[in-house]
Amino acid sequence: KVFDDRFVVLLREGHPATRRLSLATYLALDHTVVTPRGRPGSIIDDCLAQLGAGRRRDVLRLPHFVSAALLVSRTDLVVTAPSAFAHAMTRLAPLTVSPLPFDVPDFTFSMIFGAHTARDPGQRWFRDKLADALREGLPPQTPRRRGPRR
Repeated sequence: KVFDDRFVVLLREGHPATRRLSLATYLALDHTVVTPRGRPGSIIDDCLAQLGAGRRRDVLRLPHFVSAALLVSRTDLVVTAPSAFAHAMTRLAPLTVSPLPFDVPDFTFSMIFGAHTARDPGQRWFRDKLADALREGLPPQTPRRRGPRR
């Protein structure tokens, strides 16, 4: 385990929806959806379905969060992304972060490696340095809000 994270919405600076992102506004926005394996569906879609809230308007699917964030920084598209990634991108592009207007379970960012490298001192050193670097830029965790904002 490296750290726990949550999903947030990444928007360009000055996007009209940055005032207060309600569930209705979130659903009405044009989304770029990151689908690393190219398949539709995600935990975000599952949570929206459980709420009976409808579907977000996914107008573009991309395989990587970096390309989605860069596109979002220059358009009115938005992307739902891991908080640590989103906050890191705000230091590189004119982006802002907004909390999701509905509950989605937090997730754990983990490092996976082969058992044959677990005790190797060089591999252990590298994993420790990588985990430290990933944790370094994490935003402070704020208390979670419960339920959708309408």
